[in-house]
Amino acid sequence: MQREKEAREHEFRLKQLELGVIKASDPKIGLDTGGFDVSKHVKFVPKFQEDNVEKFFNHFEKLGEQLKWPRDKWSILIQSNFTGKAQEVYSALSIEDSMDYDKVKKAILQAYELVPEAYRQKFRKYRKADTQTYVEFAYQKERHFDRWCASKKVSTFDTLRQLMLVEEFKRCVNDDIKTHLEENKADKLSEVANLADQYALTHKFGKVGQTQNKGQFNRPNKKYGSSSGTTSNSGSQSGSISPTNSGKKQPDSSRQKNDQSSFSLKKDINAHKFGN
Repeated sequence: MQREKEAREHEFRLKQLELGVIKASDPKIGLDTGGFDVSKHVKFVPKFQEDNVEKFFNHFEKLGEQLKWPRDKWSILIQSNFTGKAQEVYSALSIEDSMDYDKVKKAILQAYELVPEAYRQKFRKYRKADTQTYVEFAYQKERHFDRWCASKKVSTFDTLRQLMLVEEFKRCVNDDIKTHLEENKADKLSEVANLADQYALTHKFGKVGQTQNKGQFNRPNKKYGSSSGTTSNSGSQSGSISPTNSGKKQPDSSRQKNDQSSFSLKKDINAHKFGN
């Protein structure tokens, strides 16, 4: 409880600092600004963008370098513009961590789920804009690659080699296996290959079972002919058609009588002609 109370008081005084109610040199804030007046510079801090957190940090860091803000004061300046989830994350940090810019930045980037896959996609999909020089494009491309490597903790040639091989392996498999590999987060080629084989084997068995089930529909059903109004092999039901003569109509008695009468009439006519 005491810690939460101190955190709330600290946040409140930082807000007062932003509004210019108090000065950073106030001993109640617990900050040694070394003569740097935070209240005069806080208005230059860019607006926080939840849909592009990285852009916000990049913009802020450029301003900090250009305006020569002391780096140990960056966390005081940046917190003034946090909104939404970033504000919640900052409030949850300890007082010590909230004064460390790198820790603040790391916590907020994690909160917005800027995961390795997102960095990889940014690196692969990044294209040169018409307004960019090739030097600027190369610089941004390199930054995306470095962030991807840093998020995967790539620090040696072997880890970089595995990163490239695993990515290429995932590019060559179908989407179902790729999704399975992403969910298991394997980082070595041998691991992803084993996971892919296991998934493929299970998937194959599933297809065999489905094929067998589908084949059952082609098998004769003993109960089918016994229901009313359905086809029977014996042909004993009225109006039914024998399966062996499917599609052929059986002649009824009236049709047979008409055929016999017509034949007899023709026979009499022929006999009369020859008799004459």
